[in-house]
Amino acid sequence: MRDRFDQAIDAVPEHAEATRNFAAASVPLRPSENSALAKVIERDEFGRQFTLPPERSAPTIKAGGSTSVRIFNAVAPAEARTGFENYLGTKLLDAATDARGTVSGDALAFGIRDRSDILDKVPGLRRRLQAVREADEALAPQRQGAIGELSRAGSTEAASGMLLPSKPRVGGERELVDLIMRTAREEPQWTAQLVRQRLAD
Repeated sequence: MRDRFDQAIDAVPEHAEATRNFAAASVPLRPSENSALAKVIERDEFGRQFTLPPERSAPTIKAGGSTSVRIFNAVAPAEARTGFENYLGTKLLDAATDARGTVSGDALAFGIRDRSDILDKVPGLRRRLQAVREADEALAPQRQGAIGELSRAGSTEAASGMLLPSKPRVGGERELVDLIMRTAREEPQWTAQLVRQRLAD
């Protein structure tokens, strides 16, 4: 009965494929000639656990340079590649972000140039970072005007004072109206609360 059952289940294509995949996944990882990747796949003396903590895998691959990244991309599954790209992107964006959470396009451009050898191996990440930089450049004019000053306000009192200043600049009425209308379009409730509080004060 057992033999007949084995014969019957072996004839099922999904079971045969699962058996092949299991056999392939059970083959021990071969030592890598790349020192960085060799650290990532090194196992303990029993061959059960990786000796490198998971959170150190991405930094180790990155430290190995473009060669390590190229080999990693060639053999790693999609989930691992995505995780590594996210790690790289986060590091570059963190380095280009100030204490207020604002990304500097110039700092990001420098980071992209500095890591061009690695980013050449992950073109999708390069495109996403470039899009962030282009968006920053598009917002540059806004940061120089009243909207930019409002976004940098350190308190609600300061923000409401910018919307309805106690001593408006002569000839600046049109700019104030434009500022209020634009902020109301994006954040109607927040703008209304600021105006209401300012008038109450």
